[in-house]
Amino acid sequence: MYPERIHIVNAGVWCVILGICALCGAAGAQDDEPGLVDALVDGDVAVNLRLRFEHADTSSLETSEALTIRTRLGYGTKPYKGFDAYVEFEDITSLNDTDNYNQARTNPEAQEKTVIPELESTELNKVYLHFATEKDGIAARVGRQRILSGSCRYIPMNTYGTRRNIVWRQNEQTLDAATFRAKPLNGVDIFYAYVDNIYRPFGQENGTEPPGEKANAAEVRSDTHMINLRYAPFKELGFTCFAYLVDLGDGEFAAQNSSDTFGMDIAGNLDLGDEWTIHYVADYARQFDNDATTPDADFTVDYYKVGAGASVDMARVDLSYELLESDNGFPFRSFMATPHKLNGWADVFAITPDDGLADLSGRLLWKLLPSVTGVAKYHIFRSENRDEPYGRELDLLIRKSIGEHLSLSAKYASYSADSRADNPVADDVSRLWIYMDAFF
Repeated sequence: MYPERIHIVNAGVWCVILGICALCGAAGAQDDEPGLVDALVDGDVAVNLRLRFEHADTSSLETSEALTIRTRLGYGTKPYKGFDAYVEFEDITSLNDTDNYNQARTNPEAQEKTVIPELESTELNKVYLHFATEKDGIAARVGRQRILSGSCRYIPMNTYGTRRNIVWRQNEQTLDAATFRAKPLNGVDIFYAYVDNIYRPFGQENGTEPPGEKANAAEVRSDTHMINLRYAPFKELGFTCFAYLVDLGDGEFAAQNSSDTFGMDIAGNLDLGDEWTIHYVADYARQFDNDATTPDADFTVDYYKVGAGASVDMARVDLSYELLESDNGFPFRSFMATPHKLNGWADVFAITPDDGLADLSGRLLWKLLPSVTGVAKYHIFRSENRDEPYGRELDLLIRKSIGEHLSLSAKYASYSADSRADNPVADDVSRLWIYMDAFF
């Protein structure tokens, strides 16, 4: 279906090379025009180090422990006539014996241990050519990159304005894509992306399955279109309409996760004075099978989210309810989402159960000191189809910032499963992380 295709990342690499050659040629031809060579040689080096220890325990499996370090090295040119380029390499190394943890079922020696999907890998993480105009609010990017989605429910989170990564796993998911953004009017934001390849967190050196075949496939082909139309005339109110037409190509796992999704969300913040602010969000989407979905699939499922919260001074509290429906055994899925951020840090519901999912959650954020922040979350999970309990989860985080470039964090998640006999997520799961992030 895809062998004859030229991947967008290859086009991105050539665009970067040709762009550099063009800048060099222009520098030689127009010595009196400043900034041409400077755009190349005076760019910014980006270094990111993350050292992390993870302890994971599942009631039906053995304990896993992983000590890994991620190193990212990137270089971005200065803008020239609206164009700039960026390239980044990534290395994930295990500092303890990899048999101490189950690497997403790719190491046979640790199959009886709890999964910690941190695989050793050294690879090209990003390479793209970027164009932007401040006057017209237009931006475009081609190559391997991250893509923006505010809630992370549908696609990964990033923004054109930063090269820092907040994605949870050491090896992030990146996409070969062409993206376009325009802000033609005040408060209007139009975004489009075409994605033709997805590099998942399992590492290109360790992907033991063919593209799209199994859940631990490192790579998935794609013929996917994403459209976001946002109108936010003021901070008290913003609307977003979206369409995600996801075709993940060949393979059993890819076919199960191909779908068309349409929806909209509403969100805003209301200032009440005396430092009090009310926050609210409402999100709705409908998902259908499409021509790329598993042949016997026939489903129409809805997604709902409503949430409200309040903040004052250095504290905030939120309450939200999410519902992911299921139809004929096919639940609402968002393959390219950032699941760790959504339905519990224990990652029990990284893949929606066949009976769907209802998640009632509360969250408390606070600043203990100007440089110390804390988060506490509590989830009550039920099935959507049968309205039966899955379990409950407590999540805790404390983070200390040290200057602008370093942070130290401790994070904990504990999922307690309901004891009913037919519970499909009946294992208790706990995870503990201690980690350091450094950006330069």
